[in-house]
Amino acid sequence: MIRIIIVDDEVLSRVGIRSFFDEERDIEVVKTFGLAAEAIVFLQKNRVDIVITDIEMADINGLDFIQTIREQDLADGVIIVSCHSDFSYAQRAIENGTNSYVLKHNISKEALLEEVRRVYAATVQHEESVHNKVLYSKDKIIAENCVYRLVVIKFNSFDSSLDTHNIERPMLVHLLEEIVAKYRIGTLFAPYAKEIFAVFQLEKSLNQKKRDEQLKEYLQIIEKNMSQYINEKLIFGISEEFINKDNISFYYRQAIKAVDNCFYAPSDNMFFYDSGEKDFLIPHFTWKSFLDPDGLKIVSNELKVALVSATANKWDVVQVKSQIIQNISILLYKVSNEYMVGKQFEYDWNSLKTMPLLISTSTTVDQLEENALKLLSQLWNECSAELHHDELSAAFRYIDQHLKDKITLDDLTLACHMSAPSFCKKFKERTGQTPFEFINISRIEKAKTMLKNKNYSLWDISEATGFANSNYMIRVFKKVTGQTVSEYRNQLGIHDGKE
Repeated sequence: MIRIIIVDDEVLSRVGIRSFFDEERDIEVVKTFGLAAEAIVFLQKNRVDIVITDIEMADINGLDFIQTIREQDLADGVIIVSCHSDFSYAQRAIENGTNSYVLKHNISKEALLEEVRRVYAATVQHEESVHNKVLYSKDKIIAENCVYRLVVIKFNSFDSSLDTHNIERPMLVHLLEEIVAKYRIGTLFAPYAKEIFAVFQLEKSLNQKKRDEQLKEYLQIIEKNMSQYINEKLIFGISEEFINKDNISFYYRQAIKAVDNCFYAPSDNMFFYDSGEKDFLIPHFTWKSFLDPDGLKIVSNELKVALVSATANKWDVVQVKSQIIQNISILLYKVSNEYMVGKQFEYDWNSLKTMPLLISTSTTVDQLEENALKLLSQLWNECSAELHHDELSAAFRYIDQHLKDKITLDDLTLACHMSAPSFCKKFKERTGQTPFEFINISRIEKAKTMLKNKNYSLWDISEATGFANSNYMIRVFKKVTGQTVSEYRNQLGIHDGKE
């Protein structure tokens, strides 16, 4: 017979939990309490097998209550049933000696019954009970001779939802708890909306290599036992070693970072956190010649080089994906403006949710490369097709290639094989400008770029941008930008005293 008491200052919660055991022949609810202090007085005279308690109560904090139970050896097993999924509660639960931590919003009759029987089986023998008391002793004799490691446990790499499993998350958690408890290799936690993780205690007297091997053996035990129930691959992200358990969340984040490295090595399943800082920036893709015959090949090679570096240096996966998405977006913007394919084309592409989604959901570096190349190829094909069917594309190319020369309306209409009235009307509809307004603005944009270099004289710039002389360029510059050339250069921090 498993003898238990229930301690919870919420009446409905206390009654509800007790009702789970009403028809169970092997479990007896000896008594229920609304105050932890009353439960302590009772336990000092009446030993039970398991105490089920909440964390927050009116008189005594539940974690302090557990500490008292352990210090005075008032019960063999302790199960916390709480609404708190915060790491601070979990880490104190480890220290104070809980055998199980169950979230109220996940609780069911079947799950709690299973948990009670599991904890009883793990604590019923005297030597195991003694082991628990020593392990969680507040004098920390054991702690002085051990170090800890936090390990995040994921299924099927990045899939944390477990939708692909024929087994639900609560059952997976129970399976893991059973294995961890059976082999006494750690403490498992499954906070709500966070990844499952375990804290392992390793012998400090061993050298680093031996401790790593000890941990790997523990994880292999978990992997081997879980393989009997599920076909999914287990991925382990392993934090740095630590002694002070006051900052569990810090080592949890380390373990999450470590497990992300499965992205670069999907054939492996154990990943240790690397504390080295890795600032990086993936260079922008070459956009100037993107629509040339070899343009796509050039950009594809740039992508491959970037991902090779990412793999070799284990760059942050989220940042790598983010920079790839950003670089493709910049490429789209530059190409659409360089080749004048139209704002609608750029808008249509930017509105495609598949572009960032295809990159962000890539689960391996090879898949990321494949998906990014697919997007780049699609962009090249569609942009090329847009230009091929664009009546004005020849005019835009002619202006870009002959900006420093004298450009006439006949030159543009001849390039597009259109009459002057038809060309001017369509050009105005497309750009909102006359052809010569567009040409002057394009020349001023080029002039602004050259003005950043103080080695260029105004005569050099006017000649390179197709203006008849520097005085005319200065007048057009003022009309287009609203600034004089000197004001623009002063704004850039270039002071040459010349207009």
